[in-house]
Amino acid sequence: MTQRASKELLLLGLLIVITACVAFFSQQYIKNRSSLQLGLNQMDQFSIDMEKKFSKQVKNIIIKDAALVNSPEISHLIDSITNRFEHSIEDIPYPIEVLVVNSSTVNAVTFPGGLIVIYVPLIRLCDSPEQLASVIAHEVAHVVNRDPLKRMVRQFGVSTVLSIMGGGSSTHLQSVIKNLIDVTYTREQEERADSTAFFFLAEAGICPSHFSDFMNKLDEETSEGDSPLRYFSTHPPVRSRIQNANSAALKYDVDAIPLDFNWDELLKGLPSIFD
Repeated sequence: MTQRASKELLLLGLLIVITACVAFFSQQYIKNRSSLQLGLNQMDQFSIDMEKKFSKQVKNIIIKDAALVNSPEISHLIDSITNRFEHSIEDIPYPIEVLVVNSSTVNAVTFPGGLIVIYVPLIRLCDSPEQLASVIAHEVAHVVNRDPLKRMVRQFGVSTVLSIMGGGSSTHLQSVIKNLIDVTYTREQEERADSTAFFFLAEAGICPSHFSDFMNKLDEETSEGDSPLRYFSTHPPVRSRIQNANSAALKYDVDAIPLDFNWDELLKGLPSIFD
């Protein structure tokens, strides 16, 4: 065999290998995407009542294991915010319930069934009740879009989630809760939640610019690099979110109704991780 023939044979072999690799990975991509799409298309297998029941189970675990903040003043503020949303937004399928947890992490987590958990450092980061309302509006948007359930389906699969919601041990639920705290939403889900939240805020008489203010504050804290901002790390680029919130403020031109609370006094009543 000549040297030229050997090179042509080697090149042909490489082409065959490359073609086989491309075909294999394309097949895997199509398979994975089909599986994901199948899971999301089967959302109708999960009733609202199933999510509500699961929410109660998760709540019981959190009440048992976490350091809840039992402050009448904070509860009154949270109720005032959620009542605004529930009275101004149609078709919220779940009662919105917010638990405040003392922790060192800046975060908020939403579970299927309308349960939202806000961490104390996230409240401390807000400069006003309206900024906190804008954060809660974002989480309520996840609730309405059923994003927490979709996240579970994406993480565990339809059959496993059906089994989890059908009842499980507290140990299993604790593992699921921890997993859900660590799993992020897709960027598309986050961007849609922002957009939905801007509408909710406007309907509730709160200008979306407060969300922009909160994002700016979060951005400053992140730049300082001295705070575990888990909430920030799970979302799209902050600059685009600020721009979108400012655009929404212009779009809705809200006739604002203030949340009449003494913010500084409320913050003084919050526990610290050193309490």
